[in-house]
Amino acid sequence: MQNQMTFINLPVVDTAKAQQFFVELGYEFDPGMCQEGKAHTMRVNSNTHVMLLERSYFNSFHDGRPHEPGTHEQLLCVSADSRDQVDQQVDKAIGLGAAEVRNCSQDLGFMYSRAFTDLDGHVWEWMYFDPSAAAESN
Repeated sequence: MQNQMTFINLPVVDTAKAQQFFVELGYEFDPGMCQEGKAHTMRVNSNTHVMLLERSYFNSFHDGRPHEPGTHEQLLCVSADSRDQVDQQVDKAIGLGAAEVRNCSQDLGFMYSRAFTDLDGHVWEWMYFDPSAAAESN
């Protein structure tokens, strides 16, 4: 499973608006894996993608209850290269209309994180982990 790919599927109200939000945060989208108005595939890295799916299209993938905002949630965590990158990404998202999730913020010295909810209410946590500081704290 060395080159296994991961696809995270998220329901959104407006695929174009959601795509623009994440483009402004610096993400790229794969045009070969997009269906206008239904699905936009965001590249997180070479093996990880987030599929922003229009709600009714998202609901067609499972037999459960239809998704309603706020009823099914997860916390998506993205690693950063520095504390500054955490702050830059979260502050930029807030400037684009996201809301900060204050109870997800933490500074443990070796780990620093902040989180926001995107335009569709999904929680995104940005986290910096310093392994050398973690080793020193043990």
